[in-house]
Amino acid sequence: EDVFSYLKNSSLAVAKSALVYALIFGGLAMLCSVLVDRDGLLLVIVALFSATLQQLASADQLPRWAMVLADARPPFGTADALRTRWLAERSIESGDLLLVVLYALGMLAASLVLLRRSPLAR
Repeated sequence: EDVFSYLKNSSLAVAKSALVYALIFGGLAMLCSVLVDRDGLLLVIVALFSATLQQLASADQLPRWAMVLADARPPFGTADALRTRWLAERSIESGDLLLVVLYALGMLAASLVLLRRSPLAR
């Protein structure tokens, strides 16, 4: 019985994590595809830049002006923290989940607005 409950809980944690990552990366991918033709390249650049900024910001190695960029980046670190807490079967901060979901929905909304306003052919 313990094995089955563990599998159920871990499967649920993985499913929630996958949904959060799908939202954040899907929103970013949609925004990138509306902005440039080489959207995959921009997605990789933004993800790498975001990860680098996150590491530098956590080590307090960024100047004040760069902290603005670090604060505006997609919340991949927050998504990672949610995944870690879910997999460890610990409670999460609802504000963290709200931040990731609203940021992802904001990127999707911005994508749809830009898509609606852009010409059909580039």
